[in-house]
Amino acid sequence: MDLVATKKGLCKLEEMFLQTDLRKSPQELSELLAHDFIEIGSSGRTYDKQETIAALMTSSLVESRISDFE
Repeated sequence: MDLVATKKGLCKLEEMFLQTDLRKSPQELSELLAHDFIEIGSSGRTYDKQETIAALMTSSLVESRISDFE
């Protein structure tokens, strides 16, 4: 079964994006994100794959965790 096909698998992939090493690796980010990836920010603005990778590369890291994943 494909990892993304399950809620647990999707949550695990989301948790990967909280890891410092991954967030600082444009190559790994590019491999994980689909070529047509779109992020919708809390403001409603959309970001394409390259904009998302650039933002992750320059963002300050805050310790985070996922809870109540739906």
